[in-house]
Amino acid sequence: MSTHHRLTYLVKAYKNKIKDSQISVMLSNMLDRLNTMLLAAGHETIKNHIIRANSLKAA
Repeated sequence: MSTHHRLTYLVKAYKNKIKDSQISVMLSNMLDRLNTMLLAAGHETIKNHIIRANSLKAA
């Protein structure tokens, strides 16, 4: 299943409010892969970006 198909599936499932453990596993795997790609490209991870953005808002 391509990333596009996975995202499409996740969006449809979310819209239909389907509770499916497979969805959370898929999302988790996709986020791990994305974070790995970001780190490999010299960028910060999503989590670090959110933490930094929130600390800037609080300041």
